[in-house]
Amino acid sequence: MVLGDVVPTEALADEVKGRGGEALSVHMDVTDGRSVAEAVEAAREKFGTVHI
Repeated sequence: MVLGDVVPTEALADEVKGRGGEALSVHMDVTDGRSVAEAVEAAREKFGTVHI
């Protein structure tokens, strides 16, 4: 799971991980193409693939 928002999502990512899941918290502005590309790249680096 990738959590992206303009507000911090670390607490939710920590909860997911604490329950045995995998999660990545990223700061992302969907109106900024570079921000989205960076979030996708971070997800690829952590998980290998991205499914939307």
